[in-house]
Amino acid sequence: VWVPPSPHALLVLTLVALLATAGHYTMTLAFAVAPVTVTQPVSFLQLVWAVALGALFFDEGVDIWVIVGGGVILGSVTFITWREAMLKRRLVTPPAPATKARDAPVSPDDALRRADPAARPEHRRG
Repeated sequence: VWVPPSPHALLVLTLVALLATAGHYTMTLAFAVAPVTVTQPVSFLQLVWAVALGALFFDEGVDIWVIVGGGVILGSVTFITWREAMLKRRLVTPPAPATKARDAPVSPDDALRRADPAARPEHRRG
């Protein structure tokens, strides 16, 4: 039999809906501006919260397979995040010879001056 929700229950449901919407909106903004390697580990924390809240509020049992599965997922995410950070660091860090002044990349103006002595300021008329 249907029982209409009380005003207090409607207030709680409205608050839950607003907070859930705000949470989804902020996660969408985070996904738009940050790389997945930063945002994905935070998403997997939802597993921890779901298990904790389920055990606390709904008296759900936490068996060994929930813990093992969560550990595998969290361990995998941690490893992938670390690996991606190492790969990105390799791409950003120049090789050792490129850090020497003679081998360093030059600006377009410097390249023009080296290629065409007339482009040097002392050779310009004006």
